[in-house]
Amino acid sequence: MGVVAGLLGIGGGSLAVPFQQIILKMP
Repeated sequence: MGVVAGLLGIGGGSLAVPFQQIILKMP
């Protein structure tokens, strides 16, 4: 999860916000 969030953060800060919420909801 940390790696994915990190990649999304580097790829696009704006996109990282909604994606993180979806990832956090996933088990």
